[in-house]
Amino acid sequence: MDDGGRDAIAPFVSKSGIDYVVLLGNSQVISLYGGTEILPTTYYISREGNVRAFVKGVISKTEAEQEIKVLLGAPILRPSRR
Repeated sequence: MDDGGRDAIAPFVSKSGIDYVVLLGNSQVISLYGGTEILPTTYYISREGNVRAFVKGVISKTEAEQEIKVLLGAPILRPSRR
């Protein structure tokens, strides 16, 4: 949803080491995904193009990876609490 377009977000994507698809939103994209009130919003989209889950607000790489594992049905390794 950045007014500067791809050129505005490319440095952030590169600096952050993001190696997955990043969708640059506009009003049409937002309407297709049911709107959003909070930026950033992370959408987890299946290979078939279905939104499986979404998270509003900033999340860590670890949180994103855990959500992906849940959606894929993989076991999640949680730190032991001693």
